[in-house]
Amino acid sequence: DDAIFGGMEEWRKKDKHLYDWERFLELGLQRRRRETYRLFACEMRMHYRVAIIEGMDLRDFHVLPDPEVPDDGSKDPAREHPRDAACSVLFGCLEESMVETVRAPARHTTMRCPDCGHVEDFDRMNLVVKCGGCGKEEDQDRRAARNLLASGAAAAGKPGALA
Repeated sequence: DDAIFGGMEEWRKKDKHLYDWERFLELGLQRRRRETYRLFACEMRMHYRVAIIEGMDLRDFHVLPDPEVPDDGSKDPAREHPRDAACSVLFGCLEESMVETVRAPARHTTMRCPDCGHVEDFDRMNLVVKCGGCGKEEDQDRRAARNLLASGAAAAGKPGALA
């Protein structure tokens, strides 16, 4: 019994050491990410007065697949590590740093054409989106940014003031 208990005690000490080491690394990475976000927010404050933040529900990014459903091998790379970016921490740093923050509605920011207002679903894997209403082609991120700017200005009660 003494030999078995001695071996188990050695294993417990090593396991605790590895757990503590992993936790220390994780906390260090979290602190580094937060500091990077704070520096980014400070840089934004030097150039801009207002931050427009998309009012999306971040819980949607943390939905885990059902363990009962077999994995077909097709993983969405954008959803593989949802907590790595920690969007809520970035949003918090921006809200603390900026003079003013506006939460803009997130509905159809990419699907709505900022020029004609036409709303159309598209293949999200294509970076360039063509509007079905006016025919204008535009990068989907630029399209979303233009929509957020317009809706953020409207939400702040200053239509056109932030453009």
